[in-house]
Amino acid sequence: MAGETIRSRLEDALGEMVVIRWIDSAEPSDNADVESHELPRPQDIEQYGILLRAAPDHIVVAGAVKTEAGGSDENATYDYVIAIPTVAVLQWSLLSPTGGG
Repeated sequence: MAGETIRSRLEDALGEMVVIRWIDSAEPSDNADVESHELPRPQDIEQYGILLRAAPDHIVVAGAVKTEAGGSDENATYDYVIAIPTVAVLQWSLLSPTGGG
């Protein structure tokens, strides 16, 4: 039920700048002969960007939007795009309120 609430609220923020805090897997950079005191912990990640999708199982955030000078948003392309599983989202907020300057 909590996942449903997060997703429905995220759907209301489509196209907005958001901050997403989520948890991800991690591994040591040297991933061979790892001793017990070197075992990794999951990473707590803070992602900033434009919310492009809020699907039942994932969200998509882009760090940059590109349009040609004078072009329309419908021809935009996106950079630094990441899909984040909804179950991994710990919290989120709008980076700036709608209508802010």
